[in-house]
Amino acid sequence: MKNVDLDKECRIIKSNVYQPRLDFYYGVQENSVFFGFPPEMYFFLSKYKQKSRCYYYYHEILLEKEYLTDFRHRINSSEIDLALDDCKKEIVFSGGVGRNSLTKYSC
Repeated sequence: MKNVDLDKECRIIKSNVYQPRLDFYYGVQENSVFFGFPPEMYFFLSKYKQKSRCYYYYHEILLEKEYLTDFRHRINSSEIDLALDDCKKEIVFSGGVGRNSLTKYSC
């Protein structure tokens, strides 16, 4: 992630109030937006999308034990794609299939 040049104008889609920690790593806490939990999250994201020109979504793969205690496992990245359907999707960082990835949506 040290090699990722994060656009400081973009909003970071939070999947819960603590994750992802991109905002802390890059010092852009004011850029994070928490849209609530699914399924309402996708509706609010769709309504909000005109307020920013770009967004980041960090898809974090969790350990099996973490799935039991965390809401992030309920996030469906294809629903995020639908909510931001008129935005250009770009994979900024990918650890490969079944790994963490960072996606940028330019609207």
